[in-house]
Amino acid sequence: MYKGSSNVKRLTGGLFKNKLFNPWFFALVLGYWLITLILFVGMTDGGDFGGFLSFVLLVILNIFVLRKIYTFLKSLKLIIDGSAEVANGHHTNSLEHMRVSDSLKELKQNVLNIQVGINQAVEQALKGEQMKTALITKCLS
Repeated sequence: MYKGSSNVKRLTGGLFKNKLFNPWFFALVLGYWLITLILFVGMTDGGDFGGFLSFVLLVILNIFVLRKIYTFLKSLKLIIDGSAEVANGHHTNSLEHMRVSDSLKELKQNVLNIQVGINQAVEQALKGEQMKTALITKCLS
């Protein structure tokens, strides 16, 4: 059997089993396309006033959608930058007070949990090293 077909099945299966995207995402995109199509048809066949009204509604809809996309991408950039700080050894909670879009709050919390875990591991390692140093100092003196 062709190996690529199993990859396609795995990908498409994940789409509908809530592994890659939520079902509401597809409903939202489909709804956006339908509304855009209806407004575009109304713009071309709606006469002067109907065409103008459809055009205005289409512009408003696209401004709203672009604003949401911009907010999402800006939030994603903040999380990427915060995780890069963790990867570079800066273990401060830089993401803690940053505001991100609702769809990325869980990702932000996961990155914060990783930061907290790393901080705790570093603190325990430092305490262990301090205890070793103190014990060696006592034994030598």
